[in-house]
Amino acid sequence: MCANEAAPYPTGGRAHVILGMPGAGSRAQNRSMALSLIAPEQNRWLYTRSAVNRKQVIEHLRLVLNGFANRGEYTKFYIGMTGCLEDRLEGHRKKRPEFKLMIPIYSEPVEYMEVDSFDHLEKLAIDTFKGGITHPDTKKLLMKCDNGPSGAAPKNHLYILVG
Repeated sequence: MCANEAAPYPTGGRAHVILGMPGAGSRAQNRSMALSLIAPEQNRWLYTRSAVNRKQVIEHLRLVLNGFANRGEYTKFYIGMTGCLEDRLEGHRKKRPEFKLMIPIYSEPVEYMEVDSFDHLEKLAIDTFKGGITHPDTKKLLMKCDNGPSGAAPKNHLYILVG
């Protein structure tokens, strides 16, 4: 949990906005500015149910990635997990400035976390989508995966970057 969060995102705590974005809200504004974190109240891509298994989260992630791939304005994505979205956002702004949006996909409430609940989810997500997102008929690559082969230590927020 971040030092400035009162409770795990998005189950409670302080209200979030698109961080670091003065006057954030318009998609056109966000495209021309630094990497933005999509706030829970604006995040229609957040899986809001408690996952029974990893496959549910992966299938939800597949739907989200396909939606962004079919827009035509995004050419790559990055899958990550973190314990603090705000801290990770700042790191990505410096190291991955080519991305436009940071979108939380699933957040495991701390009270539901078990030893293995999120331990290998990032690696499973990367392994599942490392070939990118392709058009189902033409098999043309619509978005490539920009991750390396590694995964992270257990965290409770699964997110994607799109750019």
